[in-house]
Amino acid sequence: MDALVNLTGAAARVTGAHERLHDLIFRTSTVPDIADPRVESAMVERSAAHAEWRRARSAVDILMSDDVGLVNRMDEFERRRAANTLGWIRAYQTQGAQFVPATHASSQHSIWVAFGEDRRQLVTAAQQRVRNDLHILARLRASRAIGRQATGA
Repeated sequence: MDALVNLTGAAARVTGAHERLHDLIFRTSTVPDIADPRVESAMVERSAAHAEWRRARSAVDILMSDDVGLVNRMDEFERRRAANTLGWIRAYQTQGAQFVPATHASSQHSIWVAFGEDRRQLVTAAQQRVRNDLHILARLRASRAIGRQATGA
């Protein structure tokens, strides 16, 4: 269960890091230069969030690779995260203060909406895995109790 908590926490951190960078670039009157300390801080935060995501994903890949629904949700979240990076973020990294947000606003909005939905679906898949595991654990405990009663232990 810790692996799932870490995974959904890492997904939230990645989403928050992208949101912070988005707000710095898209919700200001002038686009800050790539060397702006606020942008550098947001980029460092984004990088750390991605590293946390990769660690958390690796743990789930090792422990729960049999859960196709969960793996599919992780894959979709990862694809959307990459689309965000390859879209406006990479363009901003290249262009800096000359970046024109309006050229990416429409695609960015649709990616952002889908990114948030992917994160919510990932959380739902993790919740389902926990419910399934708890159900299996309860059945195992019940069968052990029945076994102890039958043997008089």
